[in-house]
Amino acid sequence: MKFTIPSINLLFFAGLSLALVARVTPKDVYSNYEDVVTSGLPLLRVVSLPLYKQLHYDGFQAVQQLPLLQLTVYPDGTGCALGINGSSLTSQYTGSPVSSFTPNYASFACYLSDRSSITPGISCTIQVTAFRLDGTEYPDRASCSYTGSGKVQACTFPDTWTQVGKLSFSVITSSLFTAITSILSGLLGPLLSPAPGTVRFMLDNFDSFYTCVAGKSNDPATGLCV
Repeated sequence: MKFTIPSINLLFFAGLSLALVARVTPKDVYSNYEDVVTSGLPLLRVVSLPLYKQLHYDGFQAVQQLPLLQLTVYPDGTGCALGINGSSLTSQYTGSPVSSFTPNYASFACYLSDRSSITPGISCTIQVTAFRLDGTEYPDRASCSYTGSGKVQACTFPDTWTQVGKLSFSVITSSLFTAITSILSGLLGPLLSPAPGTVRFMLDNFDSFYTCVAGKSNDPATGLCV
């Protein structure tokens, strides 16, 4: 008759359980936009950003090496995504391998259009709205504040956002500032894009978990659906 030590068996099964948990738990997808390929002058490398890490971006650009006029507004590293009021991102597009995603956190900053303004940053609130797969809104929104100077500032999203199909972003500033920028945009908008005085926001360090469509699974190294 062969005897085994119970503690050894316990350690073995505990280790096996941990291995199984590690294998089935999806890794978070971290988007810092550092790997977006851009071209042009070193200080103005801005390109359209329609698709990034399996999510579709609407109203976004990717930038590397921010213009020198924005001295006090900069992301972690040399790259980030630039959005405007009404920009959104979604997993719901033709051929998407991602069924839904769970946003964890992101970092934000606001600044004025650098085409004619030298004001580097502006205080703002980025209101983030999450939509379920059927298009209905989650009742709780995220209000992500930026003080107007310094690096992008982190914002944690509600933990109730578990099956998100789309995120939309609204830039909120003071009513006086909104009126001034509206006048500037109306006068000079056709000449320059983005219009002078336009408030844009930076999105950086965006972290989320992906739920994959049938037939796809999370890559253990990247979290992407493959």
